[in-house]
Amino acid sequence: MKLGPKYVYECPQCASLFQRGSVISGNSFGADIYSDGSMEKACLGNYPSFTSCRQCGHLFWVDEAKVVGAMSFDDVPFHVEGEDPESLKGYIRRKREKYAAEWYDSPRAEYLTLDNYYFAINNKLYRTDKEEKYLRKLAWWLENFQEKSGVAAKRSSVEIQRRVRNMRRLAQLLDESDPYFMQGLMKADIYRQLGEFDNCLLILNRLNLPDHGKFIAQMKEQCEKGNKWVFCYKY
Repeated sequence: MKLGPKYVYECPQCASLFQRGSVISGNSFGADIYSDGSMEKACLGNYPSFTSCRQCGHLFWVDEAKVVGAMSFDDVPFHVEGEDPESLKGYIRRKREKYAAEWYDSPRAEYLTLDNYYFAINNKLYRTDKEEKYLRKLAWWLENFQEKSGVAAKRSSVEIQRRVRNMRRLAQLLDESDPYFMQGLMKADIYRQLGEFDNCLLILNRLNLPDHGKFIAQMKEQCEKGNKWVFCYKY
């Protein structure tokens, strides 16, 4: 992965500073890819498009914020194990001296909590279907992460209903004909997780993804087993 500059922004509400990194190129080689389309260990960067201000709590899209500058970190010294780490410490000190301290020390834009995403969804803090899909997808992924970590057992009936409503609306927004292969697979996985295995299989059977037949076959196998849990694809 090749990193780009770190951009410094002003919060649209209170003008406090925050930073978000960028990536010039990345890949998903060696990543763990899950049935819902989420990934772990992917070299793709981790930079949210929707975040909140640490100072005032305002929720906003990063592209609404004013860019006040950029910091370059493309010359990080390569540290060899066993060598004196002072070279890296010196590098950090020089960068902090080069850029304004308030830039360098500004908090990073971060992904949000499940309640934040549902607040944004319920209050329609999105401007397009694409942005709605982004928020609903991240909420779904967080719900699935809770299942993988065992937190899901604590969900109330209201939270379960909220989850189902979100998944059904997300299924409407996902375009299975999109050349980005995960959209069709994610849509199929929503129905599998809902226990609607016939609908899942209908989608899988009409997907035109010859290069990803192994993923389709694995999801079909999970349908046959009656599995409604998220699973990790095998390469």
